[in-house]
Amino acid sequence: MTNLNKPPEFAQLVDWLEGKLNEQEAAMIAAWLSNADAETQATVEWLRHFLQVSENVVLETPPRRVREVLQQRFAAYAQEKRPNLWQRLIATLSFDSWTQTAVSTTRAVDIQTAPRQLVYTTDQADIILHMIHTPEKSTYQLHGQLLPHSDQLPPTYAVQILQNEQEIALTATDQLGEFTFTSIPPGIYKLIFSGQEAEIVISSLEIGP
Repeated sequence: MTNLNKPPEFAQLVDWLEGKLNEQEAAMIAAWLSNADAETQATVEWLRHFLQVSENVVLETPPRRVREVLQQRFAAYAQEKRPNLWQRLIATLSFDSWTQTAVSTTRAVDIQTAPRQLVYTTDQADIILHMIHTPEKSTYQLHGQLLPHSDQLPPTYAVQILQNEQEIALTATDQLGEFTFTSIPPGIYKLIFSGQEAEIVISSLEIGP
């Protein structure tokens, strides 16, 4: 790139933010951005924030077979989805170990770093979640189990965790209904369990203090 008579391409902006350009190219883009409109500068700031978050979030990639099963499950769900009350179940919180501990002890300051157990309930299944803090990474491991009330529900579900409607990670329950997410930063998330006949939603899951 020898001049900036036209706006830089998206890939060039990413390279600039990641420090991959030489000194002359970086200076040209910096000079161009100093005169860019507010919308362009806001876009660059969003991209800078996204790259910073991406560096700090480490998510495990499911094995190939697991991802194939998830893709098949979501495809089947999208094809067969029909608007009725049974297919979309909203789980409600019925137990929070932090709340119980806060009531029974005066050492509430220690609760925020202690393991946390949550129980969510629907008419068709219960969901048990365990949150464990990882101090060295300031993240959390989320281990859960989906317990159907009857054998009418499928034995396995695809499990999706989202933040601001953006997918953060994807996995699947095993034959016991168990699943695990690792290296999840503190925040408010949505957890969706998708089966061939039903969807179970935890609409607001707070991970961390």
